[in-house]
Amino acid sequence: MKQGRMILLRIADRTTQGKAYFGKALSNLLAVKVLMSLIETCKAKYKFRLTLKVPRCFCCQ
Repeated sequence: MKQGRMILLRIADRTTQGKAYFGKALSNLLAVKVLMSLIETCKAKYKFRLTLKVPRCFCCQ
């Protein structure tokens, strides 16, 4: 369980940086969706809460 948590947090960290998986143009739009699905997967699979601060993107302002 601890190993799964570390892997998911590492993925989340990379996703919030954006450029690890997506190009700059897509990172702002996709990062939020990916993080939300990642959080749902975490909650379902590992039964723990994952709280992340996601900066407001340009489309939410």
